[in-house]
Amino acid sequence: MLFRSAFTVSQLGEAARAALARGFPGPVWLMGELQRVHSRPGGFCYLEIVEKRPGEEGIAASLSGVLFGPAREAVEARLRAAGGQELQAGVEVRLLVQPEIYAPRGQFQVVVRDVDPYFTLGRLAARREEILRALAAAGLEERNRCLPWPGLPLRVGLITSWESHAFHDFTGVLLRSGYSFAIDCADVRVQGTELEAGMLAALDWFDRNHAAYDLLAVVRGGGSPADLAWFDNLEVALAVARHPLKILVG
Repeated sequence: MLFRSAFTVSQLGEAARAALARGFPGPVWLMGELQRVHSRPGGFCYLEIVEKRPGEEGIAASLSGVLFGPAREAVEARLRAAGGQELQAGVEVRLLVQPEIYAPRGQFQVVVRDVDPYFTLGRLAARREEILRALAAAGLEERNRCLPWPGLPLRVGLITSWESHAFHDFTGVLLRSGYSFAIDCADVRVQGTELEAGMLAALDWFDRNHAAYDLLAVVRGGGSPADLAWFDNLEVALAVARHPLKILVG
C-alpha cells in the first residue's frame, strides 16, 4: 500500500491560516448582533457575533471575535463618545475585523480593529421608528396617554429594579409627601436581554390586578441612549399601550 504524505495538525492549521490571509489581506466591515461579551484578565474581550433570520426567531450564523487590549480601549472610547454605548449582548454593531484562523486550535475567528458607533445609533433609531409605526397602524399610539388621570392616585403600582437608586428616589418622594401612598413594586431588570420577559410579566400581573391600583409607574435611573433603548421593544410597547392602568414613565 502506498502512503501519501500527510499534514500534521499544526501544518494544516498554518496552511489554512496562510490561505485565509491571502484571501483577506486587509480588514473588512462586518455587521451583526452581539450575542455574548466576555471580558478576560489582561484586557482581552471575547465576542460571539450572530446573524439573525429576518422576521424569524433563531440564529442564521455565528462566529467568534476577539478584542485585544489597545483595540478594546479605542473601541470602547469611540462608543462612549458617540452616546455612551457599550459592548453588550443584544446590540447591533458594524465592526472592522480581520478574519483569521488561530492555527493552534484550528479556530476561525475575527480580530476586531474598530467600530462604527453611528451604525448602532442608527439601528436603535430605526427600531424605535418601526415600533411607533406598528403602534400607529394598530391605533394604539395614543391609547394609554389618553386614559384619564386619577383624581388622587394613592394606590401605586411600581415596575423597577428593586433597591436601585430609581426605586429609592421614587418611593422616598412619595413616602415623605405626607399622603398615605400604598406602593407595590415588581422587581424587574430595566436593561439588557432580560428586560422583555420581566417587563411583560410585571405588566401582565398589574393588568390582572388593575382594580387594586390607581396608577402604574415604570421608572429607572439615568442612562445613555443605548441603555434606554432596551425599552424599544414591540411586545413591551403593545402591553403598555393596551394596559388598563394609566402608566407613568420616569
